[in-house]
Amino acid sequence: MGDDGNRPGRERPANENRPPDGQDAGQRDDASERLDAVVLTIARLIGRRMAREDFEKAMQGRQ
Repeated sequence: MGDDGNRPGRERPANENRPPDGQDAGQRDDASERLDAVVLTIARLIGRRMAREDFEKAMQGRQ
């Protein structure tokens, strides 16, 4: 592993994959979209859990 010209004194990461044409446009967008999807999934799961807990409390109050 040699030094990267863009980062003096640092080694290049082993997973630094770049397209052959040197452009990496769109990768940040893809990561951003994936992160948004994960956050929305977690929010849905939390919301469902909260709804279940509220439903259980309501049912216990009726008995």
